[in-house]
Amino acid sequence: MAEPFVEDLQFYHRLKWVQRAGRALMFAIVVAALAGLFGAGPLSHGVSGDPSAVWAEYDRYARYHAPTDIVLHVERGLSENIEVHLREEFVNKLEIQAITPAPLSQRSGDGKVVFSFKAEKFPAAIHFRARHEEYGSVPVEVSLGSGESLSFTTFVYP
Repeated sequence: MAEPFVEDLQFYHRLKWVQRAGRALMFAIVVAALAGLFGAGPLSHGVSGDPSAVWAEYDRYARYHAPTDIVLHVERGLSENIEVHLREEFVNKLEIQAITPAPLSQRSGDGKVVFSFKAEKFPAAIHFRARHEEYGSVPVEVSLGSGESLSFTTFVYP
């Protein structure tokens, strides 16, 4: 004669809990992806700075070796020459592919890389296109020769 079927209700309840937790985790990952945590979306695009002086558009979340853009907006200037100071530590973590408009000169020293531009008109926009050479949290500090500065952080996924 066959043995009767034995129910293990404790195991059944644990299994149902694990299934619900897995579904909730998958749902959270889909929502995060749609919001831009892993690519394009409303969370992925950041703006930092003072809209009346100097501000930047950047990608909050980037991928290792994928192209990323930083657009620096200068609303007003004391002269037509703009000097953009970037920390040398940050520049060394990037492969800068293009800068538009092209800088008139570039120099480094005192832990900074300085790009000099001539502004045709204000507001002026300077577009840096680059690839990240390291992953993790990347702090960015930008300052102008005239004293304005801003900072933000980009997270680079492997």
